[in-house]
Amino acid sequence: MGQLLINLGNQENWLQWYDESRQAQTYPDGTYQALPAFEIPVLFDRRILAVKNFSTTAKATWRFAGNLIQRFQLGSGGTTSTLPIVEATRKPLLVNRTELHIFPLLAPQYELVHEVPLWYQHMRLTIWEYIGPEADSTEDLILLSNSALTRIETKLDSHLEP
Repeated sequence: MGQLLINLGNQENWLQWYDESRQAQTYPDGTYQALPAFEIPVLFDRRILAVKNFSTTAKATWRFAGNLIQRFQLGSGGTTSTLPIVEATRKPLLVNRTELHIFPLLAPQYELVHEVPLWYQHMRLTIWEYIGPEADSTEDLILLSNSALTRIETKLDSHLEP
């Protein structure tokens, strides 16, 4: 497979789709209710995302911040489909980091869910989608090969002509 060719440094190539912060409900006895999963209300159609995960309650030794899960609706969706929504890809997240994630495009659109570990009392999740140009060096190699093949055919034809 070729190398992915994208322009990550251009701010115009990024669109922020989601930004939410959650705080666990605490009780007088010191316990708290676990944070529910972030069910992102956006259907993504591009595969490259930047995901920022931040927690004010994370201890310095904590690294794991949960999983970002790519999900697809099997069938046509809605009430006409009896097929379920399936999990396709799980990406582990690190706490207090911004990470680049590249998901496989197995369908025209997909949704995301972030499952937060039980021990977090606060979590903020921000997601940007890369909307800029995307190419693969394989395409460039194919074009270069086609050009070289055309030159070779031209030379062969010129030598074979009577």
